[in-house]
Amino acid sequence: MPTAHIELKAEGGSLVLAGGSSRLGAAFHLKGATWEGADAATDCAPLGLDRKSADYYAHFLKRHKFNAVRILFAHVGVLQNRKLEGTCSRPAAGAGGKKRPPSAHIEAEHSLLGLSYVEMLISLSTTLQNHGLLVVLAASALAPPTTTSAGQAAPLAGNGLWYSEDVPFDM
Repeated sequence: MPTAHIELKAEGGSLVLAGGSSRLGAAFHLKGATWEGADAATDCAPLGLDRKSADYYAHFLKRHKFNAVRILFAHVGVLQNRKLEGTCSRPAAGAGGKKRPPSAHIEAEHSLLGLSYVEMLISLSTTLQNHGLLVVLAASALAPPTTTSAGQAAPLAGNGLWYSEDVPFDM
């Protein structure tokens, strides 16, 4: 996997390029986007891949002067490491609050079909890095959100902690 090696240091309250950079001392400005969706279910890719490819989004971000992407994921998704299929179980409400059928989530990025959850994160990270974008993988949730029988959002798994009864501390 390609890696971007950037050495930064703090100078006068700003981040500046350090080390072997040809722009030694130049200010480093981080402009990033968050890519949500993989944190909403343990068998789903980030949002938008049903419409456009990861390459499309990488080109879009570069064209608009972004240099970083934060991909959100669920910790339990990594632990379970399920294979991605043509549809996923991402919770979605249709008109009138009725549940919709499982969503087609990777129609524009067929290369993800059959990959495990972790392989999908690596594949997307590699695509973004190949376009010169920094990638931060962020475990935004212990587990995907759930809803109560009344359709209301249930409390977060683990009550905001990094473990719960379903995902024990020593797992």
